[in-house]
Amino acid sequence: MFIHLHWHSHYSLLKAIWEPKKIVEKAESLNMPAIALTDYDNLYWAIEFYEYCIKNEIKPIIWTELSFTFNYNNLKFSKNIETNYITLLAKSYTWYKNLIKLISIAQTKGLYQNIPYIDINILKEFSKDIFIILGWLYSRIWKLIKNSKNLDLIAEYIKKFTDIFWKDNILIEIQPQKIDTYKNLNRHLRDLAKKLNLLVIVNNNFHYISKEDKDALGILKAIDKNDFYNPLEHNPIEEQHIMSEEEIKQLLTEYPFIPIDILNNNKIIAENINIEIPLWQILFPKYEVKRERQEIYNKYKNQLIDTT
Repeated sequence: MFIHLHWHSHYSLLKAIWEPKKIVEKAESLNMPAIALTDYDNLYWAIEFYEYCIKNEIKPIIWTELSFTFNYNNLKFSKNIETNYITLLAKSYTWYKNLIKLISIAQTKGLYQNIPYIDINILKEFSKDIFIILGWLYSRIWKLIKNSKNLDLIAEYIKKFTDIFWKDNILIEIQPQKIDTYKNLNRHLRDLAKKLNLLVIVNNNFHYISKEDKDALGILKAIDKNDFYNPLEHNPIEEQHIMSEEEIKQLLTEYPFIPIDILNNNKIIAENINIEIPLWQILFPKYEVKRERQEIYNKYKNQLIDTT
């Protein structure tokens, strides 16, 4: 069964609709054994999503999509910052906590013009046991392909990540759509992955649940831009609903250069993820008390307790 690895909920503020519960219910109706959420710049949704998945016996896969710059100094000295997104996934609970740290750093140290960024140096500290997705439309790789089509130049860009991550943890994402822009991009991504021996995954990067929700997303985008709603301007040109395996396979018929069995790569990634979040535990910080204060406490604690 096909497993989606790039999804958004309404926690991607003004960029997607529907709450995690509805998304999990849709995944269950499609008999999906695992699902992922990859909301922008936050993990506020993670526990809610995790609980619904466990309740419905579906493996939860927790990603986040973060704004990225190679150096924080670029934010301070440049007026026109090109926003590039990278998508990060934690393999385990330990590295789920590291994703939380990354987001906290982005929201504090990396906040620029209301956009939270991480840079390459911060990423180096938290790269172990984290998958990274590169390559979708509007990513830095897409911009390089659009402007130069020089695979050597693009490979040099990706090398900056292979120097940080395990090579097997770098994923090239193909999003099959019946649009020429996507077809051109995906052909180059296929060649790039082959050249660098990187794993290719397939997603449709959904932002709503059903086809009928496209207008609702368009209205949301109009609100975000403070515009009057115009479906031709605000509705996505892509099909961004939660697709069944049959729909994904049908789209791949538009791409004879991509074998159907590439869908198994998504399953391989899902099988390598095991996040078990301990819930309903008291998480007080450990506070070391000086010995002399502990002695005073032990001496007088019974007097401090009101036994009346």
